[in-house]
Amino acid sequence: MKFLAIIPARKGSKGIKNKNFKLFNGKPLIYWTIKAAKKSKYLDKIIVSTDSKKIQKFCLTKNILAPFIRPKKISHAKAKGHDVIIHTINFLRKNLKYIPDAIVYLQPTSPLRETIDINNCCKLYKKYKPDSLVSIVKLHHNLNPEEIYKKKGIYKLIKLNKKKSVPFRQAKKNYYGKNGAAIFISNVKKINKFIDGENLIGYEMNKLKSIDIDELDDFKLAEAIQKRFKFNY
Repeated sequence: MKFLAIIPARKGSKGIKNKNFKLFNGKPLIYWTIKAAKKSKYLDKIIVSTDSKKIQKFCLTKNILAPFIRPKKISHAKAKGHDVIIHTINFLRKNLKYIPDAIVYLQPTSPLRETIDINNCCKLYKKYKPDSLVSIVKLHHNLNPEEIYKKKGIYKLIKLNKKKSVPFRQAKKNYYGKNGAAIFISNVKKINKFIDGENLIGYEMNKLKSIDIDELDDFKLAEAIQKRFKFNY
C-alpha cells in the first residue's frame, strides 16, 4: 500500500508570526514533523505544501519534496485542509503520474508526534482497511458533555446537560477528541468526499504528545515537554 504524507505549512499565522518556521528548541517547527515522517518505514512519499519560498528551500535541504508554491486562494487563514490535499494530489497526478492509495496528513503544529505514532497508524490502517483514520486523545473528565457550559453575557453560565446530578468522575463515560490533527489517514478514492468520515477508526495518543500549537503558550509548553521527556523521531 502506498502512503503519501502531506505536510501543510503556510507562511502566515494569526496566533504566532511565521509559526511553522519559528525556532522550536533550536530547529524550525516544521523540522520535527519532517524528521518523524522521514524515519517512518511506511511512507512511500513525503511532500510539503507551502506558499513560502523560505520553507520550500528548507525542505529541499532535507531532501523533502516541495515542488510547488501553493496558490494564494488556498493559503489564507480560512483555507481548508481538504483543498490543500486535493491540490497536492492533482499536482502529483498531473506532473509525476503518481497516485497513492492513502493520504497521511501531518500538520507541523504537532511537533511531539513521533515516528512510532505514524507507523502505528499506518499499520492499523493496513490491517482494518477503513475509509479513514484519525488520531485521538481521551478528554479530561471536566470536558465531559455531562459537565459542559455555555456563557450568556459576561458571567451567566448555562448548563447544557439538563440532568440535575452529574455522576462521580469514576462513573463517567469516556469521550475522545481529535488530538490537534496530529495524524489523519484517508483512502485516496474517498478523498473528494472527506478527510475523515464514513468507516472511521481511531488511534489513541497520550496527552503529552497531543498538543496542537496555536498560541504562544502552546508553543512554550510543547518546547518544555520536549526538553523534559525523551522523544524518538
